[in-house]
Amino acid sequence: MHPICHVLIGVPASGKSTFAKQWQQAEPNLVIVSTDDIRAELFGNEEIQGNWLAVEAEVLAKVKQAIISFQSVIYDATNAKRPWRIDMLQKFAGLGVKTFVGWYLDTPLQECLKRNSTRLRQVDQNIIKSMAQSLKDFEPIAAEGFAKVVRVKMTDGKFDFPAIVAEINKIPRAVINRRNRNLEKTLHQYSHLLDFERLIYLIALLSRFPGAGLLHVTNPKFLQQLVDNSQEITDSLTEISALMARQYHPIYADATALAGDLEWLEKNSMIGDQNLDEDIKVSEYTGDAKNLEVHTYSDLEIFVRLIQTIRCMVHYTCFRYEEDKKSLELLWLSLKSHGYFFSLGTLRK
Repeated sequence: MHPICHVLIGVPASGKSTFAKQWQQAEPNLVIVSTDDIRAELFGNEEIQGNWLAVEAEVLAKVKQAIISFQSVIYDATNAKRPWRIDMLQKFAGLGVKTFVGWYLDTPLQECLKRNSTRLRQVDQNIIKSMAQSLKDFEPIAAEGFAKVVRVKMTDGKFDFPAIVAEINKIPRAVINRRNRNLEKTLHQYSHLLDFERLIYLIALLSRFPGAGLLHVTNPKFLQQLVDNSQEITDSLTEISALMARQYHPIYADATALAGDLEWLEKNSMIGDQNLDEDIKVSEYTGDAKNLEVHTYSDLEIFVRLIQTIRCMVHYTCFRYEEDKKSLELLWLSLKSHGYFFSLGTLRK
């Protein structure tokens, strides 16, 4: 089997470094690439965050050397946010890594806080809590680029490495089974997770900042506060790309892709002229369907239902207060009144 990049995922004090060291003891040919160790090398102290681009360059250099040497890698970092994970997996893939496995150390938050309190180098509790919330909101999934994501538990300070090896051996069959199940789905132009999330974040951006795309003309000072850089912005697409990069993450800021998304939103009456009686128009998926890892909304029917709901929320007052009625029920009633005839149970799903 070709080298694997094992990506550790978990908040500070969840046990990632212990897991990596114990695993390397069991399999000495594994190479640990730790962002903490790299910070210590570069800045003299792992507590100094330093320039991330410098840290990242060292991470990529060490991973590349391991892959050239045909050694599997353990990438030891928090990887707490989805765009961080997607970004690094894309960069590792550019170095020749073919297979990624996510090892999610889903240690209870209170246990992590307790461990952190006994360390010489303590991480701010608010940072740990924030990362825990990020992982709760967006748990690691195969669609981020992983062949498999495995939850890892520590028992009496030890990890079950025979079970870890068994999980690795299951990967080829698990991938085949998952992709066979995916054949039942009707794929569409936003079936790839990155494309889908970029679209959703773009809708969120346009809702949060009315007039986005023209702020470089109407309110350039406010725009510079939002993008926090000295880049001169003279057109709408550059502005939206800069906002997406700053407000969400650079992986969502591809200008060419955003131009297509904006055109799609206009065609489907999310922006511009409203023709809400029109069906949602979605193109077929044109990528490599056999190797696509799908997400929750990769299926056309579910995606269209979601976009219809969002379109209603964008253009109508879908939220109001009524005593003895839950917010989801009120949203459903509002959707129903505007011609969206699916059940409350379907909306809940």
